[in-house]
Amino acid sequence: MMKRRTFLAGTAAGALLPLVRTAAMARSMPEVDVLVIGAGLSGLYAASLLESVGSQVMVIEGRNRVGGRVLSLDDVNGSPEAGANSMLSAYGRALDLAHRFELPLINGVERPKASPAVLHIGGRTMTLAEWKDAPSNPFAGDRRAVPPAALCWMETGKFNPITTSDGWCDPANAELDISMQQFLSERGFSPAEIRLAHDVNPAYGEHASGVSLLNWLFVANFFKAQQAAGGAEWSVLGGNSRLPEALANSLQNEIVFRKKVVAIKTSSAGAEVHCADGTRITAGHVICSIPLATMANVAFDPPLPPLQAKAVAEVPHMKITQTHFEVTEPFWEADGIAPDMWTDTDLGVLSSIRGGEDPKQITSLTAWARGTTAERVDALDEEAAREHVLAELVRLRPAAEGKVRVAGFKSWQKDEFSLGDWVVWKPGQPTTLAREVGKAHGRIHFCGEHTALVNRGMEGALDSGERAALEIIDP
Repeated sequence: MMKRRTFLAGTAAGALLPLVRTAAMARSMPEVDVLVIGAGLSGLYAASLLESVGSQVMVIEGRNRVGGRVLSLDDVNGSPEAGANSMLSAYGRALDLAHRFELPLINGVERPKASPAVLHIGGRTMTLAEWKDAPSNPFAGDRRAVPPAALCWMETGKFNPITTSDGWCDPANAELDISMQQFLSERGFSPAEIRLAHDVNPAYGEHASGVSLLNWLFVANFFKAQQAAGGAEWSVLGGNSRLPEALANSLQNEIVFRKKVVAIKTSSAGAEVHCADGTRITAGHVICSIPLATMANVAFDPPLPPLQAKAVAEVPHMKITQTHFEVTEPFWEADGIAPDMWTDTDLGVLSSIRGGEDPKQITSLTAWARGTTAERVDALDEEAAREHVLAELVRLRPAAEGKVRVAGFKSWQKDEFSLGDWVVWKPGQPTTLAREVGKAHGRIHFCGEHTALVNRGMEGALDSGERAALEIIDP
């Protein structure tokens, strides 16, 4: 857990912060060698590396917690993840930190899996065997027997000429920087097939027309490499938030919470960062680890280079809204249907979570609303959204009535410090913008998942933080 004084500095003190700007709030804070904006994994790791070579580092964070999009819901049984779910076999930096901080790990692939997920499509709940001959199945030939969620992975797996880990963003591959809509159409998918395979519960973006094929090939190659390294799915027992908390506690200086950055001004001599509460902080260098979507609300002086500014303005983030359920009785035993479901309703994808000491126990269920489904859920206020998703679960699974309650809820796009989850590269963006977002701008250095060109997830965040730190340590 976090140091008690660090936590209190961001909660009790922050809660007493007056709404009226005062002279004390407007005064400049002491100059440091490096100011890190954002206490997610990338920013924390960069700070740790810089401290290890003697730099005086300050980390500021807009929220009242560390971790960014690593967020374990500790108020829910088993501390399910609202953000990053696991560390795969080749997550060298992440696993090294976990071992260094002596965090107990569990391997998800060694835990029992639920029986095969059922489908609910076109108003009918069915097994995969039943789906093959269902009237609502729009697919042709061998695709009829494949779960809709697997079809895009299957097609990109058949066609993947990218042979290097960062080839997905190489301008030489511009001819592949086309939409998934075009790619699937050329592979013989009808509009109805594309909608069900890609758009109903999208892995990336909202519609196939708005996602680059190269985005998919990047992910496919990344997971292929992880599988070749062993195929493990590690997570921290008690929640992955324990990792950024441990990293934060290892830093020499306390993190300053509730500091929302609104402007960054740089010159050849250094940088000055302005916060919404009037605080000004001067530093020799700045590391900016906040997501692209939130960078759009920061004024840069001098302005960002044109392509970098274009990325900030136009690259979208994944829309994810999660509803977490605690279960008083295993209703799936009563109705004889596996708890895990893939649906074309506002329930989205329902997944069973085994996050406790007992590997066999289902500690909670998570309903994932993605893309346009997330938009529909987010159109409601949170209380109404919770009730709506719960009602959808009970409608599809009447045996769940009275045996399930909503214990946690998270909309990443409604989070002002994220405005979405992971980056989604639109057609034309991988080969023109992806390599631009991480480039230093004078004394400002950028890191975060969106700047990683080889790794993804938590490892991508750490990889990018390391790169940003090294730009300062060894320019």
